[in-house]
Amino acid sequence: MQMCEQMTGTVVEVGRLAGFASPELRGLFEEWVKALEGEVIEFLKERGSCPPADLAAQLKLSEESVHFLIGKLVREGKLKITGVKL
Repeated sequence: MQMCEQMTGTVVEVGRLAGFASPELRGLFEEWVKALEGEVIEFLKERGSCPPADLAAQLKLSEESVHFLIGKLVREGKLKITGVKL
């Protein structure tokens, strides 16, 4: 539940900040996010499942950013979360 709340908060904040960015900056941000998504998918293919903290360390991002990326990939059907313990 906490992970869902963190992802929702992150998405709202990113959306709010995107309103201030120029189209060029939004495009660059989207390219960067797509590159990170690819890294997430490749890392998980190689390693299998892992805690978000491990993925954050690998990508040199905060856990909050990793939660955002995971949530985005799940919503887009590019990643599936299994075996979640609540």
